[in-house]
Amino acid sequence: MATSIGGVSLTAATPANINTAGGSGGTFNVNMLNTAATAAVVQLGVSSTSATFEAALKLVEALTIQPDESATYDGITCDGTDVYIVGQSDTTGVVMVAMGYDV
Repeated sequence: MATSIGGVSLTAATPANINTAGGSGGTFNVNMLNTAATAAVVQLGVSSTSATFEAALKLVEALTIQPDESATYDGITCDGTDVYIVGQSDTTGVVMVAMGYDV
């Protein structure tokens, strides 16, 4: 197993890859921090396509994170097909970081 960390500062209403698992998958924890001055509504999921949400693999649809607050999702498992961890926010200023292990 190899450790993996990846992160992104999100642009409003634009899906982005937070991290990409290895070819055999992996397990990750995702931290979401709102650095904006207003509340942010975020989405989180795994996908087989870069920076794209797939309805059946969406983990979070509309979580509100207040300014200077964070939320964490643990134990997100990617298989060898669904290797992208994807995030999105309705406002600029949300930082998402995925840390974990590639299998």
